[in-house]
Amino acid sequence: MQARIAAILLALPLLAAAAVCPPHGDSPDQRLWALDEMKNRTLAPGIDSSITLEAILAPGNDRERWKDSQGAHLTGYVLLVKRGGLETANCHSASARDVHIVLGLHPKDDPKNGLIVEVTPAFQPSVGTVAQLRKLKGKRVTVDGWMFFDEEHWDNAVHTGHAKRLWRATAWEVHPVTGISPAN
Repeated sequence: MQARIAAILLALPLLAAAAVCPPHGDSPDQRLWALDEMKNRTLAPGIDSSITLEAILAPGNDRERWKDSQGAHLTGYVLLVKRGGLETANCHSASARDVHIVLGLHPKDDPKNGLIVEVTPAFQPSVGTVAQLRKLKGKRVTVDGWMFFDEEHWDNAVHTGHAKRLWRATAWEVHPVTGISPAN
């Protein structure tokens, strides 16, 4: 009996490690692994000061305007804050979801014309939870993080899409957000 308990106790760390979501998420499609690894970056980027919220939201096909290797420091108004859905990057975890924030140039902008920025579970302890970040709605903030072209939603973006359901200005995001602070 003691040997059985000892074996179970020894196996617990291995079981816990297996339950951790890998950086590439849980998609069976290996083509999505690189996208999920970018979403799950844990280091802060170098900032490219040429990237502004105004430039990102400017009309035009912006597929080639920036690179996923660039970091942004953007100032805008928080239009919307909501909990993200289940996704492959987070291994479909109900308890580890991104926080989606929509930034606009003006406090009364339609969120459909804003930029989506996402706080991943890895950055929520330092940046904020969905409940904490909802308090920023209507406020002017500065967001730091990685530029990310969301291939999964390019067709839903006014700048690049042709779908009937256009619900975002651009497929570019700041994902992950590595910091948020009140703007002056």
